[in-house]
Amino acid sequence: MRVTIYLMCMLLLGCSSKESMTPQERQAYEAEINAWHAKRLQELKSPEGWLNLVGLYCLDQGANPFGSGKNNLLIFPEGKIAERAGLFIVNNNKISVKVYPEVLITANGKPIVGQIRYQPDSLNSIIFEAASLRWKIFKRDSKWWVSLRDDESQLLKTLTDIERYPIDSDYRVEATFTKADSLYTIEVTSVAGQITTQHSPGTLTFNLDGSDYQLEVVEGNEDEFFIVFGDATNGDETNESGRFLYVKKPDATGKVMVDFNKAYNPPQVFTSCATCPLPTQRNMLDVKIRTGEKIYRRD
Repeated sequence: MRVTIYLMCMLLLGCSSKESMTPQERQAYEAEINAWHAKRLQELKSPEGWLNLVGLYCLDQGANPFGSGKNNLLIFPEGKIAERAGLFIVNNNKISVKVYPEVLITANGKPIVGQIRYQPDSLNSIIFEAASLRWKIFKRDSKWWVSLRDDESQLLKTLTDIERYPIDSDYRVEATFTKADSLYTIEVTSVAGQITTQHSPGTLTFNLDGSDYQLEVVEGNEDEFFIVFGDATNGDETNESGRFLYVKKPDATGKVMVDFNKAYNPPQVFTSCATCPLPTQRNMLDVKIRTGEKIYRRD
């Protein structure tokens, strides 16, 4: 059975529209997209997914009070931890955690009693926990940060699916990859207004509904490019700041399959702790891409 589905999927590489598919090929293609979507939901709900990320805090030098009380520098979710739970103490490159009496907080499963100093190079492997909350301390550039997760977050409990357009193989198109100069960079703006310069390996050119379009790509991983794109559905039917997409890197002929059925919402729609990139001007497509994930609004 697996071999049959694999062969069907391989046959789809030469298909550019649903009219050219046999019923068996269409069924196999839809099963592939549905499996991808199921995995996407599973990753969102995983212990390191986006649905349980409820806090991201930058630590100042000196004492950083934390707890659920409003007078803390780091305000944790109410009812999940004591109002005054303790202190994160930053002394240049040294981190100490002080826990107040009768507050139960563990570090890698062991209760913290009083104040403990941690070696900076060990912090990445330490998980702090209090009831359903868990957090890590990490360094980004020259700043120390705390990322906080709640394994009983409301979103984790309530999100069962993400609305999608119907699967449409017309939005699975073959693109030609044009390699850029090794020094070519693009400016990427985040939703917070931060601008970073990133290397772009090149552009993808493809035809959709009789018109040619281009997308700039950045490195995603060893096997894939990453794309942030916008289209004419943004703000109405889909997320106003665009959607994300991964595509396989080009084959020996320079061809790439771009499947917009795998377009998905950026993490910022699920948590305010994410500052995601926006599409570059070149990646704003003046066409409606009515496939992939639709807009998701948090209550």
